[in-house]
Amino acid sequence: MIRSSFARASVSIALLLSAGGCSGAGSSPAQVVPQATPAPAATASYQFSRPSGTYYALATGPLRPSLDVIGATGAYNTSAATITLRAKLAAPVVLGGPNYYVWGLDRGGATFAPFPGEPKVLFNVVIVETVQANGSYDSVVSTLGTGALSTTLPPTATAIANDTIAVTFPASLVPSTGLSPNAYLWNLWPRSGVGAADAKTQLASFAPENAVLPLVVAP
Repeated sequence: MIRSSFARASVSIALLLSAGGCSGAGSSPAQVVPQATPAPAATASYQFSRPSGTYYALATGPLRPSLDVIGATGAYNTSAATITLRAKLAAPVVLGGPNYYVWGLDRGGATFAPFPGEPKVLFNVVIVETVQANGSYDSVVSTLGTGALSTTLPPTATAIANDTIAVTFPASLVPSTGLSPNAYLWNLWPRSGVGAADAKTQLASFAPENAVLPLVVAP
């Protein structure tokens, strides 16, 4: 599969605007960085799991199974100094695309909590994995706040296998704002689109619901 051709940096910025806005988000031009460690294939073990059919209680938009998270894991690799985010959906990730798999990270001190009914989903980084119905994909990492930067990852950073999707990137792209990288917190919220005035029309599910989880630390 190859990256789709439209500008993904603007996707992450539109996402933030649709979620309620954040001063300084995406204020610097998008950059592409080398990726030494490709994302690993998904495994059967997940840090967070639940039965299919669990959607955001306030969602009004499409609730297709490709946006239904049934497993998710965030991990920090100590030796490689990389972060890997991996999810399993209730259907192939291309189904009904474009689909947007959006991860939020709290690097410490996050106060941005834009989602109604989900006040504990706090973040100051977003990672947007976009998958088209034809199988093309792209991933963008965007930090929020002062000195915000959007970085388009190379295709090798993302791994897709039917109903699973993973992305791996250097932790240096998301420098600490209080927490050590191995203590960053995460949440995942798949969307059917970006840019709506009311994000509830596009948000499908949260993993976990109204909470964040710490990265699993690997040697």
